[in-house]
Amino acid sequence: RSIHIMKHMNMALDDVRKTESRMADSKGILKKTRYTWLYSSENLPHKYREKYEILKESDLKTARTYAIKENLRNL
Repeated sequence: RSIHIMKHMNMALDDVRKTESRMADSKGILKKTRYTWLYSSENLPHKYREKYEILKESDLKTARTYAIKENLRNL
């Protein structure tokens, strides 16, 4: 069951990312980050790590949604 919850959470996160990336303010910042957000912070490949560290500290809705996903995963 928890797998299904995380699947829905990942879909919601991707929807937030898509919506936010269409906005003028974040144009380019979220480009090519889809897979970055799908990994858990522990399993994130090295090639995504630098951009992830910058984005997770940002004020983006995508970053806040990712934090919620990680908290949910840790329950």
